[in-house]
Amino acid sequence: MKTARPLPEDFQKRPFTVAEAAAAGVSAKRLRHRSLTALGKGIRSPGPTPGLPLCVKVRPTSTGRMSSSTG
Repeated sequence: MKTARPLPEDFQKRPFTVAEAAAAGVSAKRLRHRSLTALGKGIRSPGPTPGLPLCVKVRPTSTGRMSSSTG
C-alpha cells in the first residue's frame, strides 16, 4: 500500500473542513485516506480527537447550522 502524501502543515495537528483542504490543494482522494478521521460531514482530522474541546470539533455550516461528530 502506498503512503499518503503529507497534509499541508496547517492541517497536520487540527481538524479542518474539506473545503479548506480543497482550497489548499489537497485532493479528494487524499481526504478519503484511512489516515484521516471523519469528525462529521465535511470535517476531517489527522488523527483521533478525544482531547479536543467541542468548540473545535463543531463548526458552523454554510446554512448557519452546526455540524458535529456527535451525530
